[in-house]
Amino acid sequence: MKQKLFLIMLAIIMLLPIAIQASANTNIIVYLNNEEIIFDVEPVIVDDRTMVPMRAIAEKLGATVTWDDNTKTAHAYNYDERKGVSVTVGSSYMTDIYDKVITLDAPAIVHNGITLVPLRAVAEAFKCEVHWDGQTRTVKIYSEDFVDYSKASDNMETVEAATAEELLYSIGSNKRIILTADYYNLSEVSEVNSESVEKQNGWGDKFLDAYIVKNVVNMTIEGSAEIVVDDKDADVIKFENCGKIILSGLTIGHTTSYEQYMCEGAVLRFENCDNIMINNCSLYGCGAFGIFAENVSALNVCETKIYDCTYTGIWLTNGSKATVDKTEFFDSSFVSGFIRVDSSSINCTNCSVHDVECKGVGDFIEIENIYPGKEPSDVIFSGCSFTNNTFDELTNSETGKITFNNCIFKNNKGNIKHLSATHNNSTIS
Repeated sequence: MKQKLFLIMLAIIMLLPIAIQASANTNIIVYLNNEEIIFDVEPVIVDDRTMVPMRAIAEKLGATVTWDDNTKTAHAYNYDERKGVSVTVGSSYMTDIYDKVITLDAPAIVHNGITLVPLRAVAEAFKCEVHWDGQTRTVKIYSEDFVDYSKASDNMETVEAATAEELLYSIGSNKRIILTADYYNLSEVSEVNSESVEKQNGWGDKFLDAYIVKNVVNMTIEGSAEIVVDDKDADVIKFENCGKIILSGLTIGHTTSYEQYMCEGAVLRFENCDNIMINNCSLYGCGAFGIFAENVSALNVCETKIYDCTYTGIWLTNGSKATVDKTEFFDSSFVSGFIRVDSSSINCTNCSVHDVECKGVGDFIEIENIYPGKEPSDVIFSGCSFTNNTFDELTNSETGKITFNNCIFKNNKGNIKHLSATHNNSTIS
C-alpha cells in the first residue's frame, strides 16, 4: 500500500512542472499571414515550446478537425491539399497524411479541456514557415500560398541588366528591371546568392539548370529580349508565392526541344501567386506547357503568343483564375488540349487558335474537376477564332462548362459540338 501511494505521489510530482508551466500567462501573440489569431484558450509554454489549441490552429490552416475519444487522438486534415496530422494526447509523435512519423519537441497535452499541440510542429506539417521573436514574444506563421503584399511599395527601384547574371541578381520586391541586351541564357549562371532566387529541384538530389523566383512582390521585367534555359526538363522561369508581377515584351523558351511530350517543364510556371500580368510576350517550347498556373488567383495574359509546346498551351489547376486577351495559340502538337483547366476558370477574349493538333487524348479543351471544394471549371471564349485545328472531340468533360460567344470556327477537323458547350452567335464552317 505504501509503495502504491509513493508511486501515485511520484506521478503527481512529475506532472507538476507541466501543469505549472501550462497554467502560466505567456502573453504570446500568434499571427497567421500577418493576421492575429484569437484563441479561446491562450497559448502556453511546455518544455520551452509554444503549445496552442489543436482545433484553432488547424482550422485556420484550412483543415477539418475530428476527435477520437477512445484513443484521445485529434485528427486534422485538409484533403484538398493533401495536408494533415494526427496527434495523440501524451504522445511525443504525430503522423502526417502520408503516415510519416514526426517527432514532437513536446508531447500533446490536455489543458482546461482543450488539446494543445506544439505550434511549430503542426504548422510545419502544413508546410508553413514559422518565425519566433523572443523579444516581442510573437510567433508569425506564413502558409505556403501566402503572398505578402506588405512588402509592396509605391517606390520601385529601376535597374538595368545586361547579362543573365545581372538579371538574376536584380530580382527582388519593388524592382523595375529593364533588359538592355538581346539574349539571356539563365543556364549559364552557375549560382546566385539571393534570398529571392534559388535553383530548381529535379529528381532526387539533382538541381536543374534553371531558377525559382520566390516571395517577390511588385516586380516588372521588361525589354525586347529573349530569356532561355538549356535544360529541357526545367521551367524557364518559375515563380512561387509572388504577387504583382509584370513580364512585358519578352521572348521566353528553351534553347533545345523535344519533338514530342517528354518533359514536365513549363515556359512560365506560377505556384501560389496572385496578380500576374504577361503582356506582349512570346512563349515557346519545348515547354510541355506554355504557362502552368497552380493556385493563382489572378493571371492576366495579353497580346501574347504561345507556340511550339508539347502538352498544352495554358494549364490552370487548383482554383486558378485567368483572363486571356488578344493572345495567339499556334504551331503546336499537344498531348492534351490547347488549354487544360482543372477546377479553375479561364476567360478568353479576341484570341486566335490556329494550326494546333491535339493528338494525345484527342480533345481540344481538357477539363478535370479534381479538387473537392473548388468551383467546377468554367471556360469562356468571346470573339475568338479557331482555324485549321485538328482534334477528335471538343472536350473530355461532362461536368465542365464551356461557352462560346461570337466565335468563328473555320476549317477545323473535329467535333465542335458537345453537351458541355454552349454556342452563342458563333459561326461554324
